Amino acid sequence: MASGPVVAMVWEGLDAVKTGRTIRGDFALAVGRNICHGSDSVENAEKEIKLWFPEGTVQHSLELANWIFE
Repeated sequence: MASGPVVAMVWEGLDAVKTGRTIRGDFALAVGRNICHGSDSVENAEKEIKLWFPEGTVQHSLELANWIFE
């Protein structure tokens, strides 16, 4: 994660860890170079969230989401 800019974010939702790792596999150019880092477990995700966001995360929702998801 030192070869370029980093955009840290937290994804949450049903099977978020599993889904994120699928994106890595689908778009990686090589085994050693991933398009994104993804935690390998929920437990590690919790540790990494605390590392990257020591003051906590910001809760955000789109107003449009109420129209999309019922």
